[in-house]
Amino acid sequence: MGSRWGSVGRLKAKLEGRLVRRMAQVRRLGPHAVPKVDGKLDDPVWRELKPLGPFLPTASSFKESTEVRTFAWVAYDDDSLYVAFMCEEPRMDEVKAFGSRKDDEIWRGDVVEVFVSAGEEPTPYYHFIVNPKNVQWDGISTERGNDPSWDAEWKGAVALEERGWTVEVAIPWKVIGGPPDEGGARRANLCRERTPVRELSAWSNTVRLFLEPENFGVWTFVK
Repeated sequence: MGSRWGSVGRLKAKLEGRLVRRMAQVRRLGPHAVPKVDGKLDDPVWRELKPLGPFLPTASSFKESTEVRTFAWVAYDDDSLYVAFMCEEPRMDEVKAFGSRKDDEIWRGDVVEVFVSAGEEPTPYYHFIVNPKNVQWDGISTERGNDPSWDAEWKGAVALEERGWTVEVAIPWKVIGGPPDEGGARRANLCRERTPVRELSAWSNTVRLFLEPENFGVWTFVK
């Protein structure tokens, strides 16, 4: 028994040693720089901002990099948090989009996901998902557990391309705990589930799945 638990401990330590917990500064937008949420990343803000670091595979996959690349951009203003995704996909004919109504089990197919905490601690946090058909899901997680019945008004849009798909999301601050102070921080993560080749990846990578708030990265909100 001791040998077994020793092996489990060594595996856990090895996986945790592969984690990359990221940090990023999120820039405040001017009054005329707010992106149009249409799924197309042709707004000046996305061209001017540097993307966050490329997404990383889960530690339990023991892969050094993902098969395809995923990039994301984040910005904010007084009203909302804005997130854009660029998902490379050479096998668009194999992309799967489950569900047709909000809060269907869309995570059974290809999706991108946004996690953002209500404050500087990892929990409570809010969870938003969008699939390639722009079907959406949202929920909240607290110390008491996950609550998928939580519902909020937010915007998402998707554009399908020949070799990938892009997403824009606008989440009003009023539904996620209010706007941060300048210089304030939130725990956050951005994730992608890919089905043509089963692959889970995240900006701040996780051990196995995505519901790991202890492994979220940190966004600091600056002018």
